[in-house]
Amino acid sequence: MLIDQAKLDVANTLVHDRYSSIFGGANVGQLDSIIDVIPSSALNNEIPFVAPSGTWERWLDEKKISHLKAYKQSIEFRTYHLTLELARRELAYDSAGVVGRQVDKLMTKAKADHIKIVVDEMVSASGAGPTAFDAVAWLSTAHPQAAAAGGVQSNKTTSALSFTTYDAAQQAMMGYVGDDGQPLGIFGDTLIVGPKNRKMAADIAGPLRPVSVQNSGVFNEQGSGIGGTAQVGGIVLPNVFQGDNLKVIVSNRLVGTQDDYAYLCCTSLADKPFLLVEQRAPELITMFDMDSPSRFHQDKFLWSVETDCCPAPGFPLLTYGFIL
Repeated sequence: MLIDQAKLDVANTLVHDRYSSIFGGANVGQLDSIIDVIPSSALNNEIPFVAPSGTWERWLDEKKISHLKAYKQSIEFRTYHLTLELARRELAYDSAGVVGRQVDKLMTKAKADHIKIVVDEMVSASGAGPTAFDAVAWLSTAHPQAAAAGGVQSNKTTSALSFTTYDAAQQAMMGYVGDDGQPLGIFGDTLIVGPKNRKMAADIAGPLRPVSVQNSGVFNEQGSGIGGTAQVGGIVLPNVFQGDNLKVIVSNRLVGTQDDYAYLCCTSLADKPFLLVEQRAPELITMFDMDSPSRFHQDKFLWSVETDCCPAPGFPLLTYGFIL
């Protein structure tokens, strides 16, 4: 049988070119601002976390020495892949550009779906996420970082996202302290929501705040033009939260059971809300030789994008979760 080797070579080159162009930059994608990608070469890793303590003290006699309290989190790698299979005949006799479109779909989807690795971990355990370095869930009402001060701190609510709960979340984050009782300097600058909360998030971050008015004259604090059953009208007020310069990210991963989930994150500090420890960055693996097993037995070629990595919680108090 005549094989158009030139077309096969063009198809293989196309795969490599599309892989290079799409994966040539950062790999996380939509949520890269909340994720710290950490390269590693070990199968099992202990990631250290350091909580700073101490503040400026007036120097009157002997210096008061501060310390760094260290935490560790063990992480074991997993392997992920996304694979494309095409019959040799489709490649060898393709005259309509179908192969090129399939290759483009594979690479684009592999890049877009890379964030799925992280989101699946974030929404695990019914929204609480995996266990963090402080031995409680990533989103918890009992983070013990302030244990030395005699208490715990919460970065989770079961209330829906609204103007009121957003304000409460910011107050909570600004009030987080370290083990020495000093403020950690955390402020939420990024709000992650699903399509269901898109309008509410836009209202919170926008310049104006739509407010409905009930027949009792009471303003509806929820905004978004949704008031009580006896509405008599509506007004638009300047939004006091516009000065927060909030960035809104709408993720199509937050749907179904997670459609009400929302995350207020601080991305301005050196630590990040979530980690992606990466032993092997996304890599293109091919079975394109005529004597490869898949071609020999099934007359098909395979291209696969593979990665060895593990998502894990970062510093938990950099995130406040709305988990219904």
